[in-house]
Amino acid sequence: MQVAEIQARSSHMEVMNSNLNSDLTKCETTRKQNAAEAIQQQDLHQKNHDNQVERLLMEQNRLRDQKKLQEDSLALKTSELDTVKSMLANCKPKTGGPLAPAQNKPNWTSNGKTPTVR
Repeated sequence: MQVAEIQARSSHMEVMNSNLNSDLTKCETTRKQNAAEAIQQQDLHQKNHDNQVERLLMEQNRLRDQKKLQEDSLALKTSELDTVKSMLANCKPKTGGPLAPAQNKPNWTSNGKTPTVR
């Protein structure tokens, strides 16, 4: 009976070994598939991140250029305003000041003609 028991145990262990080897093969296959999928997901996330960073950098450059244009435009307008202020400061009124009130009144005549300003 000992020989029969040893043969039964041996058969049982061979079946267990076969099952364990099958499970190991499935685990290795699943692990490889999961690793490949993780790499694909990581690549996809990296590409999305890179695209987003590229869009943000392009937007940053566009805004920087727009700001520069606005600063240049403001500097030009400020320069123009300073020039006009300078011209106005150098502009001297005629001597004698504004016209006297009597000279500013219209001359109404009774002949029905259009009044004239003297």
